Amino acid sequence: MPIGTYLGIQPEVLYSAKGYTGQGTSIFGPYSYTDRLDFLDVPIMLQFKPIPHLYLLGGPEYSYLLSHTYTFDQGVTSNTTQEQFNNDNIRKNVFGLIFGLDIDMGHITLGGRVAWDLQDNNGDGTSTLPRYRNIWGQVTLGLHI
Repeated sequence: MPIGTYLGIQPEVLYSAKGYTGQGTSIFGPYSYTDRLDFLDVPIMLQFKPIPHLYLLGGPEYSYLLSHTYTFDQGVTSNTTQEQFNNDNIRKNVFGLIFGLDIDMGHITLGGRVAWDLQDNNGDGTSTLPRYRNIWGQVTLGLHI
């Protein structure tokens, strides 16, 4: 949405899967785990056009937790827990920042973004899961018809 010759606002709605994996060894043998969180991301970016066909983007991003899956595997023992909206005190509403650029080449747009959470994942700190913040990158290819 243009605000003039050089400025605009670019809102988006994205689905993203975030989380982490790890592995280690205990007295029972090697183990691995995966924590996956599915989000609905809504970035609202200020778009700056310093030269034709180049857009610099930046702004806040709101993420809403849709579901959470935790998998623990230790040899013959495996446990998967899926929870929706009752996630061991995991923060369901996360705010972050997003920055990137888009290059418009007529009918094709190439873009790249990086974003990071400003809040920890574990609500008030009582979660049994490790505390972390998501950092992610995105590459886009757009086709204008």
